[in-house]
Amino acid sequence: MIGGGSTSGSIPPVPTGRRSRLLPAPEDRRGLLIALASTIVVFTVLGYVVLSSPGWPRFQQSFLNPEVFAESWPRILRAFGVNVQLFLMAEVLVLALGLLVAVLRSLPGANGKIGAVGFCWGGAMVNRIAAAAGDTLDAGVPFYGSGLDPALAPRVEAAMLLHYAGLDERVNGTGLPWAQALKAAGKDVEWHVYDGVNHAFHNDTSAERYNAAAAKLAWERTLAFFGRELGS
Repeated sequence: MIGGGSTSGSIPPVPTGRRSRLLPAPEDRRGLLIALASTIVVFTVLGYVVLSSPGWPRFQQSFLNPEVFAESWPRILRAFGVNVQLFLMAEVLVLALGLLVAVLRSLPGANGKIGAVGFCWGGAMVNRIAAAAGDTLDAGVPFYGSGLDPALAPRVEAAMLLHYAGLDERVNGTGLPWAQALKAAGKDVEWHVYDGVNHAFHNDTSAERYNAAAAKLAWERTLAFFGRELGS
């Protein structure tokens, strides 16, 4: 060093009693080893259960086969594209219908109350409009329409009458929890399940699904509901 000073090439010793920050303490190392060992055991057991299950060869052939994957990939992309398009269309449609509801309320000669009824996909749209429109919609009647996320139930201000087909497990899987969520949120809600009938039981153009008795009863309830909620 210039100026007559000197430098030491030795590393200052670590003060005694101070634990190195680079290595965990022995008790911490034991905990890490136990956690690592238990993780290895759990994943080993899960792997054995999966690989030895009767359905594994079928899963492997369907999802891990490169030829099947290459053949299916274009169809998967097309289906994904269709789902995206439907989602975007539905969002735009909900916005448009919400604006339409606001316009209809202000028409000359109207009493200022608006109701909506829909069937199947239209029934699902009634649920979505009810959640989006707030107090702009006064009454909604979805026929066998899929339900929404139960967390959206507090947003609904309209009185709701929901019709479900007893044999329609797909729609009922979301529709009934949606109806129960509306009730739990303190909403004005009523729902009916028509035993022994299929989805689209109100569609008189489908001989396989149409049920005259259930359709008549559901429509009578719908008219009475609208008369009560919307008035004359």
